[in-house]
Amino acid sequence: MMSVMRSFVKSKWALGLFALLIISFGVFGVTDPFSGVSGGGFVRAGERSLGARDVSRTLDQEIRSIREENGEILSQADAAKRGIPQAIVQELTQQLTALAYADRIGLRASPVAVAEIIDGAPAFQNGLGQVDRDAIARYASEQGYTVPQFETYLQDSLTYDYLRQAALGGLRAPEILSRPIITFLSERRTLTVGRLTEASLPVIPQPKEADLRAFYQERSAAFAQPERRILSAVSYSREDFLDKVKVDPADVKAEYDRRIREFSGPETREIAQFTAATQKAVQDVVDGVKQGKTLEAVAAATPGVTLAVLQVKAADLTDKAYSDTVFALPKGETFGPMPLGESFVGVQIRSVIPGEATPFAQLEETLSMDVARRGAGKLFDDSEEMFYDMVSGGASLEDLGAEIGAPVIAFAPVDGSGRFEGGAQAGLLSRHPEAVTAAFSLAAGEVGQIVEADGERLILRVDTIVPARTPAFEEVSARLPPLYLAAKQVEAAEKAAGDVVAAVQGGKTFEAAAAAAKLRVIRLPEPITRANAAGLDPAIVEGVFALKAGVVSVVRDNQGEPWIVRVEGIEPGGANPDPQLVSQVSGLVQQSLTRDIGEAFSRGVTALVKPKSNEGAIKAYLDGFTTEETP
Repeated sequence: MMSVMRSFVKSKWALGLFALLIISFGVFGVTDPFSGVSGGGFVRAGERSLGARDVSRTLDQEIRSIREENGEILSQADAAKRGIPQAIVQELTQQLTALAYADRIGLRASPVAVAEIIDGAPAFQNGLGQVDRDAIARYASEQGYTVPQFETYLQDSLTYDYLRQAALGGLRAPEILSRPIITFLSERRTLTVGRLTEASLPVIPQPKEADLRAFYQERSAAFAQPERRILSAVSYSREDFLDKVKVDPADVKAEYDRRIREFSGPETREIAQFTAATQKAVQDVVDGVKQGKTLEAVAAATPGVTLAVLQVKAADLTDKAYSDTVFALPKGETFGPMPLGESFVGVQIRSVIPGEATPFAQLEETLSMDVARRGAGKLFDDSEEMFYDMVSGGASLEDLGAEIGAPVIAFAPVDGSGRFEGGAQAGLLSRHPEAVTAAFSLAAGEVGQIVEADGERLILRVDTIVPARTPAFEEVSARLPPLYLAAKQVEAAEKAAGDVVAAVQGGKTFEAAAAAAKLRVIRLPEPITRANAAGLDPAIVEGVFALKAGVVSVVRDNQGEPWIVRVEGIEPGGANPDPQLVSQVSGLVQQSLTRDIGEAFSRGVTALVKPKSNEGAIKAYLDGFTTEETP
């Protein structure tokens, strides 16, 4: 369900619809608070239920989101170690309970409101601005819905928003909550720092064989090699079918017509913008328009409201959230209130003037490839049954590859994380860490389960198991000299830094001890704060702010290098803090307060609805992640 929301909100329309819902994502954590629930087995609240299918779907989307946003590849077992499935169960339960509460009090977004949203979405309009019912059905199908299911999904989204607005509307964090944090972050410290130079350290003599043998014995565990496996794979994706697709030029032109808005330049909009110092005043205007009154009449009758009619492009509106909202709303829509600077604003879309479209000839090649990819996707999907039947029938990887037209890939020995002995990792294995993990539970010659992920189909075979071992000294001796010298260099640096501190504690001045040790001494020209540390390594900053004034000590940066620092002076924070710091801290406190209020709201709703949980089924589901990981 999270993938549906993520892809849906990429449209301009969705940005406007959800502009006021940003806080709600912080209330319930990382997952989408609008994720629907279906099936049963885990939790029941009123007439609504939550089951393994809902949690698994949300978990898969969260793992994919982490990979897309951070480039980090997680298996479900990895996610379980971080507590992600457990958090998803809790969060989906909260969402389910809130919607059950809405059912109980008779709160439900109307079908008319849902229809207006769908009909007003640019993604569901053709080049003439008309509603394209085929586009709606196609989009719903791509996300795994029928059109009625998709409408129900949006109806739950709107209903949840009504509850959120009631709980959190108009919330403002008081200054007293942010002041202690600002004081903490704005404390100022004046420093003198000393850094070791090459002259500070003795020359490390080249090691003899006896030195290297002793070094190896002390650190033999570091040279141990884990069990590795030689794997073979057959993998194919939609891209492998591109050369089998025949593209009809008429389909390419139809694709252009359907997506004409996407290829058009910036549009111009005529808007009626109404502003006021209070949120209530703008809300009163919006309510009046919803009741059938004209905007001009309601604005004139509402004290403190200023109305202006403007023609704007997106770039003309400097506030990004406001600009995104204005250019996401359909013609005729009245929306607000939302904060804008020190006031509140609402807007009515009077007209939309499309931008100039890029000629079809310039896009024909790109669109032809898009159509081909869609056709390749269909061929890929059609091959699924044949592939699964061959695997279940015991076909070899070689037979599978010949039938599909894909080569059998043989890998050098890899460890449980899919890495070769040198630390490199094959791209195919890095994309499917769960398949590699599963392969380490197989015997030599066995074939794993089929893996489907991100439009790719994969199956692995274990060809050979290479047992874990610790190489003999002779095998690694050529690698030891640079490792030995580096280790001795670190030991010498630690001793040199410690000697400077000991000399100061023994009565020498910092300057004299630093000169004797040939340190490079720097007195920072400006005091540092925790929020503005003049580019110092974060680990050094953390160490510095743990010291008292006048103290000389060793602190280490994130690479482990020892620095010698003296705190010359400490100025308490809180007086005349940086305005940017105040703004950032206030925003964070606002988010924290919003989460707390949201949690209180959730607990209150839970007490009223009294959802019933099948703890045994939930535990068995969550335990399955660790069970699957165990060889």
